[in-house]
Amino acid sequence: TSEGFTSKIQQKETHEWRYNKEGCPETMLRIKNTTDTTIVKFVCDSRGNVTEEESRRHNVSKEKIYYYYDTLNRLTDVVRYHDRLAKLLPDYMFEYNDKGQLAQMITVQQGGSDYIVWQYTYADNGLKTRELCLTKQRKLAGKLEYRYTSGGK
Repeated sequence: TSEGFTSKIQQKETHEWRYNKEGCPETMLRIKNTTDTTIVKFVCDSRGNVTEEESRRHNVSKEKIYYYYDTLNRLTDVVRYHDRLAKLLPDYMFEYNDKGQLAQMITVQQGGSDYIVWQYTYADNGLKTRELCLTKQRKLAGKLEYRYTSGGK
């Protein structure tokens, strides 16, 4: 449920998931304000990875999203068809470091050619220590730094 800061307008969205016996999602109902339902259908590969997602509303296909993985079963790309350019283009691209941790994520801005690069660094214990947000021109747009302390008294 979300609500405007200065408004009394409230939006409610519920997701109802259904899985097959192997644990892969088959469908998800996205219900907005209890009346507006979009059906999302999924296709999984033999390794249990979701490879395709199709949204349908009023029995009309809205879009298909495709998911690609590397040989280690890690998500590498989330791709959709762009009508204006008449081709498949990535929305997200993921790169991993030699320890298998997410090292970089590129997010393409919807409907444009602009993108944001997120770079991640980790401590030796595997905890994230920093996130850098860079523009397409590789200028720093934001930075998050993490410090961890023990929770004892």
